Amino acid sequence: MNPSFHLSADHVNGPDLLVCRPLEERGVPHGFSLRLRHYRSTDSPQPYGLPENADRDVEEVAIRLGSKHPIRMNQVHGAKLVVSSEPSAEAPICDGLFTRSDRLALVVRTADCVPLLMWDAEHNVVAAVHAGWRGTLERITTKAIELFQYRFSSHPESIYVSMGPAIGPCCYEVGDEVVQAYARRFRSAEKYFSTGPRGTRHLDVIEANRHQLVDSGISPDRIFSTGLCTSCDNSLAYSYRKEGKGTGRLYGAISVARGE
Repeated sequence: MNPSFHLSADHVNGPDLLVCRPLEERGVPHGFSLRLRHYRSTDSPQPYGLPENADRDVEEVAIRLGSKHPIRMNQVHGAKLVVSSEPSAEAPICDGLFTRSDRLALVVRTADCVPLLMWDAEHNVVAAVHAGWRGTLERITTKAIELFQYRFSSHPESIYVSMGPAIGPCCYEVGDEVVQAYARRFRSAEKYFSTGPRGTRHLDVIEANRHQLVDSGISPDRIFSTGLCTSCDNSLAYSYRKEGKGTGRLYGAISVARGE
């Protein structure tokens, strides 16, 4: 795991979270859940992120961040972005959420796709973004940085980005239609692909998003990735590709920095 991250365990107030040290040091409540958590009522780790416990688990991760108002998305593998300022009982149909409200915790759920948590240090605006291969193809990360700029007057050099566990190029085998779609959209598409042990093509969706961030003006030293592959590190994370349709989800969550 990338040393810029550590496991923050709180057996009383909520789930164990993978936390990005640079964001933590700047007072930004955030983190990525894993597939196990510790409950204060038992010494044994318990499953976290199962479909039947989704409402409870989302609420718990928000409370862990100090918020009673989680906002999650009805994710559709697109590139639509929504700005939220008030709690909402209905999840907006989108793959990226933004807020500057200190009442909200933005939540993204994943089981192979790339979850991105973003923070503008100058204006204290946060975003949670879901980037699968389709959203990445539609440049959702680029569009997220553009929204920061046009809606909140953010400067790219003031934005930090934390990318959670996602399927790595070691395991993400894709078909020719994906390779061809990326070749049509990106001049540098070939750098996102490698050849796997079976001779098939593998996509590095994490690198594709990192490249969009850098091209948008984000400093490489403000982009952090856990280094965990959801398929390789399946004891820690859920993988739709490896486990199938009924598997659980990891939750990434973020709130604005708290004032002293």
